Amino acid sequence: MNTGDLLLFPKEPKRIGIAADHGGFELKEFLAEKLHKAGHEVVDFGDGQPKEDDDYPDFIVRWPARLLMGR
Repeated sequence: MNTGDLLLFPKEPKRIGIAADHGGFELKEFLAEKLHKAGHEVVDFGDGQPKEDDDYPDFIVRWPARLLMGR
């Protein structure tokens, strides 16, 4: 098992927050699928579809608040 496998397939699944604007939407979806298949809980803070006027800070700003609330 290599280091990459240990990150994707840890002994215990993790809750992982992920977000992207329109420029990274396809990569976000790809990574979310891989993480979910590896048994992780993926919390998507991004938009459900790519939009040209998306701005990454608008999405990721929600992550710390959810983290502090334990969700």
